[in-house]
Amino acid sequence: MATKGIDILSQALKRFGRSLTDEEREDYTARAPYLLATVCSEAKELDEHYRAAHGIGKAPEFDEVEIDLESDFPLCDRFVGAASAYLAAMFIIDDNVTLSDKFFDIYCDNMARIATEIPTQIESIAQKYL
Repeated sequence: MATKGIDILSQALKRFGRSLTDEEREDYTARAPYLLATVCSEAKELDEHYRAAHGIGKAPEFDEVEIDLESDFPLCDRFVGAASAYLAAMFIIDDNVTLSDKFFDIYCDNMARIATEIPTQIESIAQKYL
């Protein structure tokens, strides 16, 4: 079963470790499609390299402005944890900078770990003289 955008939103909200007010939940749900599109756009190139290295087919096209929460997450499932940390960080950046920074660090660490799972490739260097 494919991961949906709503699943990533749920994971992001669980990171807070507390009950949310209806107003908070409504606000985060309204912002999530745009933040999800942002994180997917930022990770698109890394996802392409990850897929190539692990023999996974091409990613589906996605809207880089807004991703419907009911649609499938367009990146490999390996990126779900990073995406949920990113959403959590962006949700509370104005209210709790310290906690937002913690979640953003988790996002960065996840992305760095993913990058280390991609083997390097040796390519020739074009020799150009100006």
